[in-house]
Amino acid sequence: MEDWDMEEFLDDLEPNTTDPAQDAGEGDEDLSDAVLYLAGSGYIVSGIQQLVRRFIGPGRLAYVPITEDFYYADLLAWALQRHLVQDGWQVRETLGMDDEPPRYERISTAPGRQESVLFSGIMLLTQRGIRLVVSIKPDLHRFQVMALSQQSAAVTARRFIRGVERVMKRDNFYRGHKIQFGSSLRFLKLSDRDWSDLTLAPGVKETIVSHTIDFLQRAKELEAYGIAPRRGLLLTGKPGTGKTLVCKVLMNHSPGISCIVAHASGLQYGTYIEDVYRIANDISPSIVVLEDIDLIGRDRQESHYLRGESLAQLLCQLDGVEECRNVITIATTNVLDILDEALKDRPSRFDRVVAFEPPGYEERLAYIDYLARRMPVPEPMRERLAKQSEGLTPAQIQEAVHSIVIEAHPAQHDAPDWEAVFSADAIDVAVSTVRRRGGQVASRAND
Repeated sequence: MEDWDMEEFLDDLEPNTTDPAQDAGEGDEDLSDAVLYLAGSGYIVSGIQQLVRRFIGPGRLAYVPITEDFYYADLLAWALQRHLVQDGWQVRETLGMDDEPPRYERISTAPGRQESVLFSGIMLLTQRGIRLVVSIKPDLHRFQVMALSQQSAAVTARRFIRGVERVMKRDNFYRGHKIQFGSSLRFLKLSDRDWSDLTLAPGVKETIVSHTIDFLQRAKELEAYGIAPRRGLLLTGKPGTGKTLVCKVLMNHSPGISCIVAHASGLQYGTYIEDVYRIANDISPSIVVLEDIDLIGRDRQESHYLRGESLAQLLCQLDGVEECRNVITIATTNVLDILDEALKDRPSRFDRVVAFEPPGYEERLAYIDYLARRMPVPEPMRERLAKQSEGLTPAQIQEAVHSIVIEAHPAQHDAPDWEAVFSADAIDVAVSTVRRRGGQVASRAND
């Protein structure tokens, strides 16, 4: 059977004329023998149909499905296995389907932790005399679990599926973790980035924390004042000013808060954006990170509605009829001016726009001191570099320092002479090179 369909499955079942009472005595042994026979035969599908009918017994059948998008396949397979244990079901046999043996897969249930679960197959279950057949069927876009029972036990089948759904919702193992969502969900391995790694203007850190981590922690309190339990921050500035790094630092400093990093390639699809916020709601409190939102957020008239469907879906999720609760959205853009007015000028979608400007002299000097923790830039040269690098972003300053070290050629096996490496000429050349790459006019500090 190439396309496994439950209705066809039921239509093909042959009636069982065997007395169920007789089966109760020797059925277990016969069942095991039948499975061994089917595993080595060429008639596994039709044989399994007969076996399932014999296991359940005669009479009308009831079946109750649960179907999820494939990004929740791991969660659904895990929830099924967990419910079996919690509810006391005994697995009598596990069968394959589509002429294949049962398929087990190792799935990630937390960063660094994996478990083996049944990913495709049929389980014959018993519990206090009740018999239930459960199938697990993946395909390209969907993942289905179905409970099949006698009509007289339909309530049990429905209760079983509700139990699986309850485990998915209550024990969702993505909750509280940092994940990336592409075509599937993947736990992120966090870097050790900290606020000390950032060069920010005074007050920027406090603003970001207040509207993200602190907001989610105070959401219930704030809602009493009529403040909706959702928030949007738009981080804007030149490339290299620290927008992405801020998102990484926030993930490191938000214990218990789920973070979902959207994949840029998916943003062009309205259904993908809908899925992102469905997941965010499922595992709230959560932060959704949308990098380079200008990919879909350009002014609709200027772009001739090129990404109109995606933008409309995003606006709906941010401020639509169905409210996202305890969800923060952080979006980044390098070019604020090209965004649609509905994004950049409309509070309750993006309530706060945070501008990341190239750092001033004091911030540049502090950042160079930070870089000097790993490479001993001489003190006088730090001040020169801070003066020379006016208008540069932290990323550009870092590149200037790195290029000076890379292009130095100390004698082999000799320790670098840092005074010579970070000479005035070396600094001037490095800064000038970075400026030319960025299209900036060179400026020299006074010697």
